[in-house]
Amino acid sequence: AALINDMEQRGLLEKTLVVFLTEFGRTPKINANGGRDHWGAAGSLFVTGAGVKTGQVIGATDKTGSEVTTRPYSPSDIAATMFHSLGIDHHAFVNDFQGRPRPILDAGEPVAELFAPGRRWARHPRFNDPFASHARSGTDVPLSVVENV
Repeated sequence: AALINDMEQRGLLEKTLVVFLTEFGRTPKINANGGRDHWGAAGSLFVTGAGVKTGQVIGATDKTGSEVTTRPYSPSDIAATMFHSLGIDHHAFVNDFQGRPRPILDAGEPVAELFAPGRRWARHPRFNDPFASHARSGTDVPLSVVENV
């Protein structure tokens, strides 16, 4: 909370997407050793900044937290959301070490419910040094390494 408050006070939160997530959830039931094991069927993540509508819950599980009861979101959806918030076309391609075009993501769509309707995504100014091409739209997609952010 202190990090988020500090970023907000410094005016950094509106232009920074903050994502807190883990690779999986925990089992709905306590195991024989009094703990909880890994559970890939459902988990939680927290997102703020970069125009995220705060104070909302997106998605739901059953009453024991065992299974998702609404639209499930994949890791690819979360990655697409992060790319989208940076102004990077998540459908774009980059060239691998042999110059072959490879998709940035094989699957996934941004979680649109996170953001205000009609939010316009501006390309980040540091993504002006193109090294990638072959976007599905047929145009080059500017991407670069972001340093000292």
